Amino acid sequence: MLILLAGVLYGQSNGSLAFKKNRPQDKRYTPGLTVDMQYRMAEKFFLIREANAGNPEAQHELGIRYLLGEEFEKDTTLSYYWISRAADAGHISASYNKGIFLMNGWGTKWNPFDAYSEFRNAAYAGMPQAQFIVGIMFTENLIIPRNLDSAYAWVKKADKAGYEPAKDVMQRLIAAGAKDDDAPPGNGKENKGETGSEISARSVLLYINFDPDTTKPVTDSLIAKELLDTYSRLPGSDSAFTNLTSPDSIKLDSTLIIAADYGSPEAMAALGRIYEKGLGTNPDRVMAAIWYLRAYKYESTLGGRLFNEILGSPGLINEIESRVYKNDKNAAYLWALLTFAGANYKIGVEDAKKILTDLAASGYVFALLDLAQYYYTGSYFTRDKEKAAGLLNMAYALGNNEAPVRKASYELRDDFNPKDAALLVSVLDKGIEKGSLIAQTMKGYCYQFGIGVEQSFTGASRLYMEAANRGSKAAFSFLRKMYDSLRPTSPEFLISEE
Repeated sequence: MLILLAGVLYGQSNGSLAFKKNRPQDKRYTPGLTVDMQYRMAEKFFLIREANAGNPEAQHELGIRYLLGEEFEKDTTLSYYWISRAADAGHISASYNKGIFLMNGWGTKWNPFDAYSEFRNAAYAGMPQAQFIVGIMFTENLIIPRNLDSAYAWVKKADKAGYEPAKDVMQRLIAAGAKDDDAPPGNGKENKGETGSEISARSVLLYINFDPDTTKPVTDSLIAKELLDTYSRLPGSDSAFTNLTSPDSIKLDSTLIIAADYGSPEAMAALGRIYEKGLGTNPDRVMAAIWYLRAYKYESTLGGRLFNEILGSPGLINEIESRVYKNDKNAAYLWALLTFAGANYKIGVEDAKKILTDLAASGYVFALLDLAQYYYTGSYFTRDKEKAAGLLNMAYALGNNEAPVRKASYELRDDFNPKDAALLVSVLDKGIEKGSLIAQTMKGYCYQFGIGVEQSFTGASRLYMEAANRGSKAAFSFLRKMYDSLRPTSPEFLISEE
């Protein structure tokens, strides 16, 4: 499952009175208040009076001012109240902005379904930003059922209105199989003359959920692009990845190794390609297969394809087996994992379990991490959370950075709200910075339930979406359940299980 993230950015408009710079500039001092102060007070008085009288333009303007702190103290609750009143009165920009508030949980409870209704109203009225959002929502399969044809139709409307981000999305939708049909008809209330402000909603993240195109070969440049795209979105991530701009720039360096050590599936896939092709190191198909397999286990969108490709390369199985008999730990580890995956019938599962256990006892870090996961989940071994924790402690003592991230994740989920939750969350933050997909998903879980952080459905949704974009089925499952907890019974919001 490939999920392509699209950050939806909305620019400020100069139409709002809050942005007008035509106030008197009289600097003369008079007894009491200056002319400018008197003007501002009068302006505030008339704005409040008009808003209370039911003028939707004034209500929307007042809401914007409360949001920005223009002549009024910042107050998102009052901002939402006035913008909501304007939206309910039919003000189109207010409907759009109300959707932003609902999607972010600003001044009101987070509710993506009510947000969709507001965006839809603005879209039917002709607002291109809203048309674009509605189109994106038709790709997600979260709020409304996925329909790529409807998605394309709405995004095409936004493009025709000159909304620049729509162009790239249109191409992706066509590539994904969308048909070039006309959008659903509007309600005839095109809103091309309205000058109200549209809020810049940089924290609203929507994504396009497409199946991967498996007909295209996985090139070095594609691996580098996936790595770059991921780290460009991570907070505080290492800028060293910005040198990956061409296929031959993927090389073995400390930045990549550290990212993989923290649990970045994109970095693991890149390391696999480095060992496969010998980019800056000796070629090693066994190590390449290990990194591809680990990338796949960590839900990389490319890892599975890369692993299958190298596993089918001539002579690899014989090479692995030969190296196992030479006591090569890397080969033995891969041999065991192939058995668990059903791709090696030369030994049984019990033999594979013994290999993994022996490798862990010898301090082989990958075996320690996998064995800890098996003990924690009860896969292949009897569930034993204490033993899992002990194995992770061993891995950390050997210098592995993923181990504390995994241990923190286990503790946060098992204890639900441990006393040291804030400290454990800080471990996740460090992991997120380095590209850990587990940390990203778990931080979303913490936001969802208020564990070690202030509860924020918006924060949870953002992190789940970002992790799902990277291929995490676990993150998408958490996200879907969070949406389902609020899902209305109306047929338009019913989504069948995938």
